[in-house]
Amino acid sequence: MGTSMNALYSAAITFTGQNMGAKKYDRIDTIAKISTGLIVFAWITLGGLTMLLGRPLLNIYTDNPEVVELGMVRINILMVAYFTAGMMNVYPGITRGMGYSIPPMLSTLIGACLLRIVWLWTVFAAWPTPAVLFLCYPVTWLISGTGQVGIFLYTRKKVRRRDGEAIGEGLAKR
Repeated sequence: MGTSMNALYSAAITFTGQNMGAKKYDRIDTIAKISTGLIVFAWITLGGLTMLLGRPLLNIYTDNPEVVELGMVRINILMVAYFTAGMMNVYPGITRGMGYSIPPMLSTLIGACLLRIVWLWTVFAAWPTPAVLFLCYPVTWLISGTGQVGIFLYTRKKVRRRDGEAIGEGLAKR
């Protein structure tokens, strides 16, 4: 799953950078829409297959039924919300392709790193079960992914406004 989301990130940052250079901003919106569609498609197909074939896949690595059962708990918790991990990965790529790398970095540091530490110190400390530990990922993916989409929308507006003003200034000088 992670590899497919990383591939979408790489494509998004590359295509966005190319269209920024060409000042084809409408195409960046298309990149965001197509990327979101591909995230959902990968999530449904790969996540669904992982959930469906989880036990046989886990049995490749272990024959311990307790380990397989715990692995299934993890798979079921993570796969249900894995599209949020895709959003957390792909939208920073689009924003970076637009030339803004600091805001997505800060959102990831806060949403994926800091909040996970806070989760361990608070929620997991109060309910120390594997399921609560595994829930840390989808919760932080959702928070960080929401932040990343918001940063993209803000940056998109900022870039269009900035370049619209620059184009207007160029016309005024003629």
